[in-house]
Amino acid sequence: MLSKKNIFRIILFLIPIVVLVSLELILRLTGYENNLNIVSSVERNNKNYYTINQLVGKRYFDEDRLYYRKGAHDYFEVNKQPNTIRIFCFGESTTAGFPYEYNATPTEFLKERLNNALPDKNIEVINTAIAATNSFTVNEFAKELVKYNPDLFIVYMGQNEFYGVYGVGSTISVGGGNRWIIKTYLWLQQFKTFLLLKKIINSISDLFKSDSSEEDKLLMEQMAENHSIRYNDSDYKTAVKNFKENYAELIETAKENKIPIIISTLVINEGDLPPFVSLRSETLNDTLKKKGQILFDSGIKEQMDGKYQNAISYFKKSLVIDSLPANVHYKLAECYKKLGQYKDAKAEFSLARDLDGLRFRAPSEFNLIIKNLADAFKVPLADVNKEFKENSFNDIIGSDLLMDHVHPNIKGYFLLSKTWFNAIKGNNLVGLPPGITENDSLIWQQIAVTSLDSIIGELKIAELRSKPPFKDTISDLNFEPNNFIEEIAYQYTIKHQISWGTAHLNAAKIYLNNNDYSAALREFRAILIIDEDNPYIIKLIGDMNFELKQFAKAEASYLKAFSLSGNQYIKYKLGLTEMHLGKPVVAIQYFSDCLKNNNYSSPQLSPAEIEDLYYNLSLSYFQINKYKEAFGELQTLLKINPSNEKAITLFKKIKSLENQN
Repeated sequence: MLSKKNIFRIILFLIPIVVLVSLELILRLTGYENNLNIVSSVERNNKNYYTINQLVGKRYFDEDRLYYRKGAHDYFEVNKQPNTIRIFCFGESTTAGFPYEYNATPTEFLKERLNNALPDKNIEVINTAIAATNSFTVNEFAKELVKYNPDLFIVYMGQNEFYGVYGVGSTISVGGGNRWIIKTYLWLQQFKTFLLLKKIINSISDLFKSDSSEEDKLLMEQMAENHSIRYNDSDYKTAVKNFKENYAELIETAKENKIPIIISTLVINEGDLPPFVSLRSETLNDTLKKKGQILFDSGIKEQMDGKYQNAISYFKKSLVIDSLPANVHYKLAECYKKLGQYKDAKAEFSLARDLDGLRFRAPSEFNLIIKNLADAFKVPLADVNKEFKENSFNDIIGSDLLMDHVHPNIKGYFLLSKTWFNAIKGNNLVGLPPGITENDSLIWQQIAVTSLDSIIGELKIAELRSKPPFKDTISDLNFEPNNFIEEIAYQYTIKHQISWGTAHLNAAKIYLNNNDYSAALREFRAILIIDEDNPYIIKLIGDMNFELKQFAKAEASYLKAFSLSGNQYIKYKLGLTEMHLGKPVVAIQYFSDCLKNNNYSSPQLSPAEIEDLYYNLSLSYFQINKYKEAFGELQTLLKINPSNEKAITLFKKIKSLENQN
């Protein structure tokens, strides 16, 4: 029998457990932080869909620096149909498509390629990427998404292993980079009590922060905070180890659930981006440091004078004293490149990247790890790095395909999607015939990307480059729009005065006013990428085709728009279109319904449109020799406007025909 003392001890032990369990139940019942699941449910056109939760990043980031995902249009069926192919794409800002939006992402380009190759399939390419995350978060997402019946995982990750959330150099870190502490911390986040405690701690710590605003800092800039990491030091080795083990675990997750997975090598701007931070040897004395700097400065002078061989000599002598400064290797590479010694240039560019103390670019070691994992686990490899090199001048990846340190331009993202597609095709995945051929020119024409998207991307990169680590201090972005596209991009990207959809719509309207219909259509198609069932945009496409006298296309657009909205104006335009297609009987039905329901509709047709409707209704009756009905509609019209010339002319014509009979 237990003594009173032991019973008391048991009660003392159980009290905090009961309190915690009770608090957890209360928080769950009251819906506290219920919006942190990776998947949320939505209803579209009376059908249930899933989508990636826009607020899932709250698991990792504070409210004041939360990154809202851009894949809001990535819907996938709750009840997956037999003809559906479902692909989840994982990664960070590159997979997300930075600096572009929605329509200009690699996942959207991949979807376009698959739609062309498999027209009888319903293609779902779901982008799960979030900027400033890394392999820890990707691993977590993949584990949660296996239950949604994916046909394929595609992974492109590795650029944020040092400064991404929970990275060894990140301001958002736990356990000093210890993988198991981080994984335990992530596991605890499924409990509401832990989330509440985390929020309380963050609120208290905010009281002691300085008043200086971080509003103007980009997310990765906030998270790095000038934390330099030397090549092969303890932090570097921890990050590499975590990356390798997390990637292996991700592949194992896919294999255990019998989900095919493609992993991708990474691309880095080596040729056109100097190192962010150059670190000298810690054991070097001041005399040698000074001597090395003098040699480097002499090399710079010779390089600026175009004396590249002399510059190479100085740079090499500087590296004999200290082989670690990344900027010396980079300048040496530039000189080799100028002299056409591309093999040596590539080697030095690679060293400059690996020795860069601010690790916003993955080291070359990561691509070797990725290739080895593909071999070890026998999973398909999308060798993106190889493809980019083959499409770069002398195999040196630079600004011809990349916008900044790691993010491709539109051409680069197009190539990335092609590499993924070829990996799918080459490994007989998702039912893609291995012998299928592609027409890149045709697909390039089909993608809904416009000059507005290009300018938006350029402005975002310009904004990025106006801040650390690209500059020592934050500077104002100096940009003066030179045309209406640049003005619209400026309003959206820098001024934040309009939405992305409004930006494309404004551009389309200007193109329409200038009779540039093909450019307007491209803008409309861009909007439909994220809102494919927008009746207003579909109606505008119908209007444009109507003006171009492409009545069959106009009919298709109007029919779809009407099925989505039931708008009276669309029905009115359908009637006009059917008349031009030689279908007056169908036109009569639309016009009659329009008149019958106009008083109960919003918006209603204008008085001028009502007159036009009566006239075309009478004309349709006239075309099928129903003169009595035509005459009746004309009489109503002439009561509304006795001076309507078209009605008077048709009225006289009908009277004349009646007199002849």
